[in-house]
Amino acid sequence: MDDGRILEMNTVVLQAAARVESAAQGLYTDLAGHFSFDPHLRRLFLRLAAEEGQHALHVESLVRHYPRSLWSKDLVGRYLKILDAMTDEIEANRMAFRESADCRRPGSVLRQLSDMETRFNRFHEVELARSVEPNVNRFFASLALQDATHRELLQMARTRMGA
Repeated sequence: MDDGRILEMNTVVLQAAARVESAAQGLYTDLAGHFSFDPHLRRLFLRLAAEEGQHALHVESLVRHYPRSLWSKDLVGRYLKILDAMTDEIEANRMAFRESADCRRPGSVLRQLSDMETRFNRFHEVELARSVEPNVNRFFASLALQDATHRELLQMARTRMGA
């Protein structure tokens, strides 16, 4: 694979990562509407949606600021598959929550979201933070910390509800 193709693939990875963050923003925005009857959950989901939107913008800015190769060519294909699966998971949850009466049971939803944030945390921390560019490493490590905070907030909300 030539250098131009590797750069193109790195751009595709970053765009896929931005799609994950945008999909999460949409999911949390939807859930804020679904749980409008609970002001605490509504505020939590709106906060998470805003943070995911900021993550998407930051990831998109990496495309402009780091146009060189960020990961080895053998990692790029694997990352694309994982990121596409993450987006699919978010969209599947979004559809399921939209169509399910279960969505009115916050404990189950909060557990699923907490589990999702745990998986995303691992991917940001263990995989994407392995870039050859130190600033990109720090960025994805900081996203991993924010994922961990999201998980803690979701777990606290679950505890508050006695779920």
